[in-house]
Amino acid sequence: MLEVHWSSSSGWSAPVICPVHNFSFNPYNKSLQFGLSSSDGFAVYKSVKGQALLFRPRCNFNRFINSSKELYFPKFEYKDYIKCLEKFIQSNKTWIPNFPSGLFIKPLMFTEEEDLVASACKKVILTMIAFPFKPIYGDGPIKLMLAHDEAKSAHGGTGGSCFPANYAYSMKYLQRALNAGYQDVLYMDSETNVSEASTSNFFMVWSNEKNQTELITPVLRGSVFPGVIRDTLMMLAGANKTLKVKSISLPMKEFIKAGKEKRVMYLVI
Repeated sequence: MLEVHWSSSSGWSAPVICPVHNFSFNPYNKSLQFGLSSSDGFAVYKSVKGQALLFRPRCNFNRFINSSKELYFPKFEYKDYIKCLEKFIQSNKTWIPNFPSGLFIKPLMFTEEEDLVASACKKVILTMIAFPFKPIYGDGPIKLMLAHDEAKSAHGGTGGSCFPANYAYSMKYLQRALNAGYQDVLYMDSETNVSEASTSNFFMVWSNEKNQTELITPVLRGSVFPGVIRDTLMMLAGANKTLKVKSISLPMKEFIKAGKEKRVMYLVI
């Protein structure tokens, strides 16, 4: 794991890569009491030549740092982050499985400060851990349960930030879906628009009511997670002049109506 400490008096310490170990927390820890933590997640894959491959790491870094800024955590410079990431990947290179599996990396920033006053933190820890993973759903289609009676997020809220606390709400619906034989949940936002799945963005190829074929995805507006793959798909699909790409607000009732009218061609999460 990677470990870097920060304090308001001395700034960032020298980064250390060490064996994974436990942290010890006082019950007054502000991250435990107020949910003050930000994180991110991305994959490293192995090329046919055995090289470790990253995909758009600056995008993940920007998302991580933007989320951390929402909590008034200190900024970590990109050049220092990349140096740490390169050394960290090198130290874990033997754990990278063959494609399509990969090594999942999770940076996390939280406070070790002990205080029950809701205020900006004076002590912060940046860590990074990794673990091998397999594709979650495999190659075939998956079964999605529609969560159309409660909202997962609100426009202008924290859904666009990478806070571990954001995933807490989805546990109730996700477990309900798993118990019913589904593999994931498609949620809606506070305005009953389609938003995203539990841990991924949502895309749909459909024929709109004007009989035009479109690739659509929910608009961000602080309620949808700004995925790197989401951004990439929109950029690549946008270069295809034969397919209109749109980021829209899609009411759940219109989505269901399109399904009943057989205007939905593909769903992608």
